[in-house]
Amino acid sequence: MGSSSKRRQTMAKMNRERALKEKRERKAERKEEKKEAAAEMARAVEAGEYELDANGNLVRDAEGNPVPVVVEDDEDETSSESETEHEPARAPVE
Repeated sequence: MGSSSKRRQTMAKMNRERALKEKRERKAERKEEKKEAAAEMARAVEAGEYELDANGNLVRDAEGNPVPVVVEDDEDETSSESETEHEPARAPVE
């Protein structure tokens, strides 16, 4: 008859399985991070925080990052307020 004893799992096999499990966990974490980043980017695009080209694609800079929309305020109001706050009134030059 054959022996009824079980073969024990080697440490090498246990280490391989543990490493594989950790690798899969890291991959799942990266996948979740990418998913969250894509959702955040979609929200920002919907809110109009990034520039879009004529086809609706993101405009990217030289490094591949999306270009934020530059909000221009009314310069007449802000420049006159800042001048009066920081510079004293000048007498007209004759």
